Amino acid sequence: MWRKRKRMKAAEQRFVSRFTTEDLSISRKAHTNLDLLTSNYLENTDDYISFLLNEKVGIAYIETIVDDRKVSRILDTLRNNADQGVAGLSFDYKTETNLKNIVQELTSGRLAIFVDQSSEAFIIDIQKRKERALEEPTAEASIKGPRLGFNESLKTNISLIRSRIFHHQLKVEKRQLGNISKTETALLYLEGVANNQIVKEVRKRLSRIEVDAVHSSHQVQAFIKDHSYSIVPLIGSTERPDKIAANIMEGKVAILVDGTPFVLYGPINIFSLLQAPDDYYDSMYLATLLRIIRIAALFVSLLLPATYIALTTFHHEMIPTDLALSIAAGRETIPFPALIETLFIEITFEFLREAGLRLPKAIGNTISIVGALVIGDAAVRAGFVSPLVIIIVSVTAISSFIIPNYSLGASFRVLRFLFIFLAATFGFFGIVWGLLTLYLYLVSLRSFGYPYMAPHAPFIPAELRDTVFRFPLFKQNDLPAFIADRPALKKFPGKKNPGQKTEEEDRT
Repeated sequence: MWRKRKRMKAAEQRFVSRFTTEDLSISRKAHTNLDLLTSNYLENTDDYISFLLNEKVGIAYIETIVDDRKVSRILDTLRNNADQGVAGLSFDYKTETNLKNIVQELTSGRLAIFVDQSSEAFIIDIQKRKERALEEPTAEASIKGPRLGFNESLKTNISLIRSRIFHHQLKVEKRQLGNISKTETALLYLEGVANNQIVKEVRKRLSRIEVDAVHSSHQVQAFIKDHSYSIVPLIGSTERPDKIAANIMEGKVAILVDGTPFVLYGPINIFSLLQAPDDYYDSMYLATLLRIIRIAALFVSLLLPATYIALTTFHHEMIPTDLALSIAAGRETIPFPALIETLFIEITFEFLREAGLRLPKAIGNTISIVGALVIGDAAVRAGFVSPLVIIIVSVTAISSFIIPNYSLGASFRVLRFLFIFLAATFGFFGIVWGLLTLYLYLVSLRSFGYPYMAPHAPFIPAELRDTVFRFPLFKQNDLPAFIADRPALKKFPGKKNPGQKTEEEDRT
């Protein structure tokens, strides 16, 4: 065992050494620096361009990620104003003395200028940025809300958030993740409202990420969530700038990753995953009704197939006589038990769902709808399943689509199969045991230390105004007790914590 660990450690060190080169300081000769870059770092890189200009100025850049027009402007300026050198450029620049850092700048879309007799290189940002146009979020449609969504540009996404929070205490902390990819990420929070302990904890978790490449925010989510094997999402994810701005104003933090339109935010609770943007644009009565419908749909998608199996397998006496006769007539020619026919249709629907997602949009919807109709009708005619099972699985699938958060809906799709097996084995006793275990599991979860089932467990009456029931907006001026930084709220007189008195109340 000891030798095996030693071999694994040696292999890991050899892998890391392939991407680490000894730090080198730049030379006072421009051509020497260009040779060092080529031989030590950028050999066999065909899109790397380096040459001497006026025999005393060295130019280096990677042509596929820089703006060609800016390169031409820089070269023309250096040729026409050879005496002024870098000082004659109209571009902002910074200096660097380490060749390894210069290589990192080159691979990030910068141009490096080496001047003879100078111990510093001049770095100019001329990155060619290709951005997708701002479009309406596809995963979180809204009827009355804003139609603008994030894209893959970190800079653009930060600007969308700043356009909604005009305050100097909105802090943006950038860092690079990935030993090789060097993906730029940003941590956003509202200083004075966000809890300092939560901000420090998020910083700590981000700094502990050790991975070669980071390509999406969901990779970051897997590294920083409280429970690595949690089946339910513990960190929120959205494409909507208005949603991120609202969560930051509540004292939460947001994590943006360059190259992905999905922004992480937290801490969250399970009730926030059942809320939709339209809840805050409709009346309190309609918003409350829709939230109750979503919670009911959550239980239907989780328990309806399991309930059918438990009733038809163990608890016949609980079915009304007329309904029992109807079910028996429908199952008269079915050769399989309720568990098998339910699993057959559930798995078939999962196949159709995935096929609809993976196929091109032009035929994906058609395949999923036509496939469900054709296969369901054929299965009933062939005597494989009863008509009631088709209805139950269809209602279950529709209920799962009502859940606003895709990750939460996918989690309950997995749990549904667990409850199906519990019902087939123990009947209603298995369903009750499963619900009790699931509730205790959810109560034990944390999101950046924030209780996942709050404000119900622990019970916080002041925060029940925006969970199942949506109170009027003027009644929701309090910040979450576990999230907001209470001592610093005096900087924001319009907000207060539950139980915190305003100056007028104190005087009274």
